[in-house]
Order: sequence, then structure tokens, then C-alpha cells
Amino acid sequence: MSSNPGRFHLLSLDELTEEDFDDLVHEWETELREAGFDLSQLQSATSDRDRVLSVGLITEDITEQQFQDGLAELARLVESAGGEVVRIRS
Repeated sequence: MSSNPGRFHLLSLDELTEEDFDDLVHEWETELREAGFDLSQLQSATSDRDRVLSVGLITEDITEQQFQDGLAELARLVESAGGEVVRIRS
């Protein structure tokens, strides 16, 4: 997968399942930095609770509302399991 400075690369579900997660996170961090995001605040944050990176994939067989409802449900599941939802953004 190639990075385009300032542009985020969209992955299909098939591509996402084939990716090495550590490599994928590194690429996302690189793309975010190139887009001007300061990641230092994320690296310095500490918590006794697990922090979770959730990736939502909207497909053509669900509506935007179903997608948003699914993200909200996922956040509730993370919190009920003792995790910390840092941000939900779509």
C-alpha cells in the first residue's frame, strides 16, 4: 500500500484483513503526521484502562444511520469491558 502525502488511502475489507497490523498503524501514523496532525499528545497519554483503536467500515448495504448506531454500540461495548474510548469520529 502506498502513501499519498496529505491524502488518506482507503482500504477494502479484503485489503484490510491482509495487512500486518503494526505496519498498518505505522502507515496511518505517517499519513496523519503528513496531514499536519500532532501525534505527540497521543503518545504521552497514559491510562490504567485499555485504549482501543476501532476502525469502522461503511459499506453500501447499510445506511449512514446504521453505521453511526454501530459505532455507538461499539463504544458502549468497549466501555462496558473496561476500555477507554478516546474519540469517535466518522
